[in-house]
Amino acid sequence: MTEIPTRNIDQVFHVGSLDVQSRTTRASLEGPCLSISLHPDEWGQIARIGGPVWELTSPGAVWFDAVNVGDDLAAEMESWAIQEGLAEEATLWRSWFFDGESDDWSYMICDSREKAEYEADEEIDEDIGAPTDDGTAVDSLPGLRLTDAGMAHLERWSEPMDGEAGL
Repeated sequence: MTEIPTRNIDQVFHVGSLDVQSRTTRASLEGPCLSISLHPDEWGQIARIGGPVWELTSPGAVWFDAVNVGDDLAAEMESWAIQEGLAEEATLWRSWFFDGESDDWSYMICDSREKAEYEADEEIDEDIGAPTDDGTAVDSLPGLRLTDAGMAHLERWSEPMDGEAGL
């Protein structure tokens, strides 16, 4: 098994209630897990949430570092999820749009070419150039789709086409 990346963090914060009964049906990138932050004020603004700020302290605590999952571990996780029926290989369609705020191309993932074409920028500005090799605002790539079972495990996860992040 590939080494799992970890970080030692002694103190984290949670913004909002700790009462499971008070959870909403609102989509959550944390799924059934507790959302934590090192910067609770900023997190409250970004997530547009309020409520009490809880401090969780445990000197020497070891946390899974999801940001630094390497290719080998990602492949193991994908293989496991497919074997368990939580995910399946899929073609992901990127629908590109130019984000004037960041002054760069951004994209959203769609489950079909038709949906991607509907969402994509219709006109490509010649000064900016196209985000794809073929000069369009839609392309495809291999990816992972969460199955109904995978979505059920993640409870409030919003997007089955975001399988890699769901893992």
